[in-house]
Amino acid sequence: WGREVVGVATFSFCLQEAQFVLARVSSVMEGGLDRAASATVTTPEKVIHSGLLSMHDKLTNELQPVQVVIHERHLCIQQRKRFPPTSPRTAFAAPPGADIAGDDQTPTQLRTVNLVVEEAGRLGLGIMGGADYGTPTVIAQVFAGGAAERSGEIQEGDVLIEINGVNVEAASFREVVSQLKADTLRLVLKKYNPARHGSATINDSNPSLHGGGSFRTSRSTIGSRPLLHALEENASELRSTSQTPASAWTTLQTIPLQQACVSRRIPATDKLQTNSFYIILSGGSTSPVLYCSNDTEVVEWCSLLWSMIKSLDRVLTADMNTSLADPDKVAYGGWVAHRKTSTEQWKNYVMKYMVLRSDRLQLFDSAPSSCDELTTTSAAAYPVSTTHCTEVQPDRLQDDWPHSFCITPANSQELYFAAETRLELVTWMQHLRQATISGALDRSSVFQGTYNRSNVELSISLENQLMLCDSSDKSLIWRKPFSKLVATSNTDDAVVFSFSDSTSIDAHLDGETEDYEIVFPGHRKEVLHSLHNTILATVATLDPCITKC
Repeated sequence: WGREVVGVATFSFCLQEAQFVLARVSSVMEGGLDRAASATVTTPEKVIHSGLLSMHDKLTNELQPVQVVIHERHLCIQQRKRFPPTSPRTAFAAPPGADIAGDDQTPTQLRTVNLVVEEAGRLGLGIMGGADYGTPTVIAQVFAGGAAERSGEIQEGDVLIEINGVNVEAASFREVVSQLKADTLRLVLKKYNPARHGSATINDSNPSLHGGGSFRTSRSTIGSRPLLHALEENASELRSTSQTPASAWTTLQTIPLQQACVSRRIPATDKLQTNSFYIILSGGSTSPVLYCSNDTEVVEWCSLLWSMIKSLDRVLTADMNTSLADPDKVAYGGWVAHRKTSTEQWKNYVMKYMVLRSDRLQLFDSAPSSCDELTTTSAAAYPVSTTHCTEVQPDRLQDDWPHSFCITPANSQELYFAAETRLELVTWMQHLRQATISGALDRSSVFQGTYNRSNVELSISLENQLMLCDSSDKSLIWRKPFSKLVATSNTDDAVVFSFSDSTSIDAHLDGETEDYEIVFPGHRKEVLHSLHNTILATVATLDPCITKC
């Protein structure tokens, strides 16, 4: 059967036993269980990964174990919950001094039982409790003819400690049931001592595992009073309450992963933390620091989280782009560390959310989650067509952060950024290069200047390449292909374009060039960046791999 009836496992029941239990429960509950279950049971979110890490406890000033669970859209940090005997619902009440599930589990108190469930046989156990009920998992009944009964080593009232090497003291009822479905079982049990506790009976005056009833440690049949009384009490409780049972782990923090970022750096610095990481949320706040046992484990957690975050961000970007026109569509976005120009002692970085759109680059203090926020909360914006981006080579790094790149807008000073990983840096460089190339392919740039004391317009485009016209009558002065451009130089606001028909790479050194000096008041950097991006786009039309370099 592999199922439960109001908290009692019915796996390995024979048909007669199962029919008896179901018929009895049905008469007790009068249909109330189905209604209660349908009202309280929800489909759990898919768990992608989980594991035990550590977190700093401010009260004890020590590292405490926490369970970290990654779901499809968020991460949960959970702390183990103790089981104080505060109520029938959350405590296992036994006779005074019973110590059924105490913490002093010495080797003499624990015993191991090996069971083999034959193909045509059955286990023959009924269990109650579990972490989701705030209690230990206890053997509620041993049925005649099953593997458990034949072993002669399992008694009702025994507490399950391990199943096949897996500790189940903090496991839920369903998790224990799943573990017990194996054909070969190695059970570690905590013995309930009848000699020490009199009759070894948990009587009706003491609350049992599920808020009432009783069971005995002596062998009994499926129709005995103790098991049926527990079923009746559990059914009555389900009818009267919809409260969720206590959990072995209590959630300390739930962290949305969409538009988040994983970092291993000490906040605001370039220094790497040892075997730890934290998450930067979409609003700019941070999660607690989570500590791993070694560097390999840190890399595994960070890599998984980074890939999940990017997957969620792609979905959000596609959704926003359905409401945006082509020039406004989002190409890529994510958190980067922006190095401040005037460093404040050792805190020299501030986190920014960078959004790359078709025609501009934007920086935000928090991640924009809607189309409106893209236009109302931007801290800075730079045109892509006149912005130059380069990866910082190792000999030019300004500190210990290796994955860095620079963006030089035409109307601003150079911006220095760092990415968390090499893969993230490469991803940013590919998107930035693709954006500048696409911008150059889609539009031409026209700049006003002065040439030979006349007002002129320089047009830079993929179609006409370099074309100089008179500003007044638009008459053509000259048109030159990029292939003839051998050098540029600049002083103040002036740019000198050197062209040559020679195929020699030293033509400009030999004086075999035509030089044109054009002055662009306040726009020299824009001209040079636009020229660079357009030439790059021209090369990309011949070799598309240039965008991946």
